[in-house]
Parts: sequence; structure tokens; C-alpha cells
Amino acid sequence: MIKQSLLAVITGLLPGRLSAASCAPREVLAFYYAWYGDPNDNPDWRGVDTERRVIANAPDYPEAGPYNSQDPAITQRQMQQMKAAGITGLIYSWWGIHTYEDNHFTMVIQAAHKAGLKVTVYYEKCASTEHFPNAEAVIRDFEYLMSTYCQAPNWLTADGKKVLFVYTHALEQLPREKWRSIIADLKTRYVNRIMFNVAAQSSRGLDFTDGIHRYALVASLGERAPAAAAAWARLFFPGYLREQANYPVTTLTVYPGYNDTRLNRPKTLDTGRFDGKLYAALWQAAIRAAPDWILITSWNEWHEGTEVEPSLEYGDLYLQLTSRYSREFLLAEVP
Repeated sequence: MIKQSLLAVITGLLPGRLSAASCAPREVLAFYYAWYGDPNDNPDWRGVDTERRVIANAPDYPEAGPYNSQDPAITQRQMQQMKAAGITGLIYSWWGIHTYEDNHFTMVIQAAHKAGLKVTVYYEKCASTEHFPNAEAVIRDFEYLMSTYCQAPNWLTADGKKVLFVYTHALEQLPREKWRSIIADLKTRYVNRIMFNVAAQSSRGLDFTDGIHRYALVASLGERAPAAAAAWARLFFPGYLREQANYPVTTLTVYPGYNDTRLNRPKTLDTGRFDGKLYAALWQAAIRAAPDWILITSWNEWHEGTEVEPSLEYGDLYLQLTSRYSREFLLAEVP
């Protein structure tokens, strides 16, 4: 486990150092999934064999076994682990009003607050009317989020505004002009109170949002070994920050590896983790590039094998690496 002396240092890192060009302190934010139910009858844990310790639709096996995200004890343990590893907040995968994830979001927010973590939302899918994405329904979703959750004392803010993340799938479900209208409408309703960060490879055509981020780097990195991944990141990361020059907050993303070979997809990929060297190489390049926020894909996306949550295969290696590099990032001098 992570040494207590190191934990003591990390515990005092919030709110982080404020960049001279930024409106927000540095953050380390992990994408977090609460869609897991009872391992015996929930499709997000498919084909669980507790004796052999394998899961049919996940390449790795949670160290403490498959779990139910609605279990308060599990949630509290996860929040404590994140905090101990230097993560400052989580980006909660949210799928709509009264969905499975929505029904226990309050519990996650409260557990995060107790652990000293910030929370924001990942808007995964546009609300629909008669099975078609609908701008008015999307606006109602964000009104619901603002009124139901965003007033929490630990909600992630930048420049005094509530931050909300939007996933690529949701962004692509509606034309850009629709999104321009949606965000303009919401900013009118919540004057100086709301900020959007959307998943995109480029800022081109995204002058209506307040920031961009990458969720997964696998499409760019493929199966590169750590040295090649580091060389790629040293070129890509500074360029991606330049793409964000006109936004109030800049972000870069790191991940430990990717493996979706247990999923029923036309094409699957196992990048390998290289004993933590890939994760370390991306962290080092991100720290060197000096964004405002570093995003971790992911805390617990077990299906795609991007989890840093402790597993049978890797133990707490990725928590130790996260602890080391998050401390370095949060305490580093701003260029």
C-alpha cells in the first residue's frame, strides 16, 4: 500500500496551484463509473466466475471482486483510495434523468465530499424525444443537473462557474449549431454560473464551449510501446494545449492502457500496459507540458481495461504511480 508519509503530503494538496494564465487551480480528475450492479444479475458484470476469478466482459478482475456501485461501503472505499492517490476529483458518467447512474449520484457526491474530493458530471448521451436526440430535452437535462446536483459544495468549479463535461457521443448526436444554441441558452439562464468542456480532438468549430478534452488516446497511440508513446506525447501534448489557448482551462489525458478484447465489437485492441511504463510515460509528458488539469482514463472502466482501481492482475501499482505523479504535478511550479 501507499506509504502513510506520502499520503500525508498528498492530503494537503487541495486546492492546488493556480496557473498564471488560468482561472482554476490544478486538478487531477478521474473518469468514474457507477453503472455496476449486483454481480450475479447485472449485465455490466457478465459471466462472473468467482472461483476462477474471471469476468467474461472485462479483461481484469477487481482486487476485492466484482462489486455493486450502489453499496455505500464500496463507494466510500473508492473515494478514500482516490484521495490517497492524489486524485482531486471525479468525472461521473451520467446517462440521463432517473437512470441507474442518476439514482445514486447523490450518494457518490456525498461520499466524495466526505473524502475531500470534487465532483462533476460526464454527459454521455443526449436526451431524446420519440427516440431522436432533442435540443429541448438536452436543455432540460442540464437544468436538472444544475438544480439537483450542481449546488453541492464539492462540485467542480472554474472561475466561479459549475463545470460540466460532455462526451464525444453526445456531442456528435446533434449538429454543432444545435449545441451552439443549447449552450448559449444555458449560459443565458445561468449567467456566469456554468462552464462546458467537451470531448474533441481539435478546437475547430468549438468556439461556443469553454474547453475541450480527450477521453481516450488509444485511437492515436494504438499499440505503441512506452518509448514511442512518450515521443508521441511530447509532440502531441503541447500542440493540444495550443488548441486550447483561448479557453479558460486546459486539459491533458493519461491512461494506463486499453483492452476491449472481451467486448463484442467489430474491432478490438489490447495495447498492453508494459508494467506501468506506458502510464508513467504519459504522465511525465503531461507534467512537462503543464496543463491546468490532468484527466485519468479511468478510475474503473473495467470493460475497456483502462482502470487504475486495484485489480487482481496489477494490485495497487497504478494507485502508487498515480500518487507519485499527481504529487509531482500538483506541487510543480507553473511555467
